[in-house]
Order: sequence, then structure tokens, then C-alpha cells
Amino acid sequence: MSKAAYVRREVAKGQTRPHHCHALECKKQVPPAYFMCPKHWRLVPDRLQAAVWRHYNPGQEKGEASVSSEYLDVTDEAIRAVAEAEGKTPAAKTPAKQVTLDDLTPSDRAEIEKFTGYLKRLPAARAAGPDAVKALYAEVYAKGSL
Repeated sequence: MSKAAYVRREVAKGQTRPHHCHALECKKQVPPAYFMCPKHWRLVPDRLQAAVWRHYNPGQEKGEASVSSEYLDVTDEAIRAVAEAEGKTPAAKTPAKQVTLDDLTPSDRAEIEKFTGYLKRLPAARAAGPDAVKALYAEVYAKGSL
């Protein structure tokens, strides 16, 4: 199935969970397979739209496929391009700060440890097949962990 056919199929399912457009300050809800709402997607330069599609892995929005560093880089560039087109100043891209569990509040630490537990179970779920992965994600979202 082509990427476009996959996205059309996913969009036809409707809004399966909260997911908003990734443009700065946009809160419009879009299907999880969408990166941006149509208004903001049209502001993404063609070369970046093509690069987003090239690096998108169908199912990555559901954890069924990996998200590449190339995808993250090009989507960051697309977000910046839309912000500039709208006259907004995107925050400067800064290197990630190393954070340890000791830097977190107890509630944040507990949430991260819970999420880490789910991540540790993910390889076994993937080995068991798509239904096991879907069940794990349903459990995560049902408990409001993400």
C-alpha cells in the first residue's frame, strides 16, 4: 500500500485520539496520520513537503513503525518555515540538555518510570505481532500515560 493510500485510510477512520497540527500555536485537531492541518500544510514549501513524505514511515504515529532522525529534522524545518511564513519567530533550536531522574519532580519521575516500563514491553509486543502492539498502545492511552 502506498503512503498516500495508508494516510487516506487512516484519515477515513476519523479522529481516533487527540492530535493537533504541529504548526506553532495551532491547536486544530487533525487525524494522527496528519502532520499539520491543511491550512498550515499549504504553507510548507514543496521541497519540504516532499522530504516529509520521503521520511514518513506509515504507522509511525501509532508506534508501529520507527520515526527516523531525518523525519524529525525535516519536520522541524517545516514547522520553522510555516512560522516564518506567518511572521512568527520560532524558538531557536538548542541542543538537548541532559536530564537525569534526579532533576525531576517525584510525579514526573514516576510518569517516566511508568512509560519506561511500557517501552521495555514494546519489543516483545512487536515480536508477537501487530495485535499485541495495538493492545499495548491501547493500554497506555487508556491509562492516560501519554
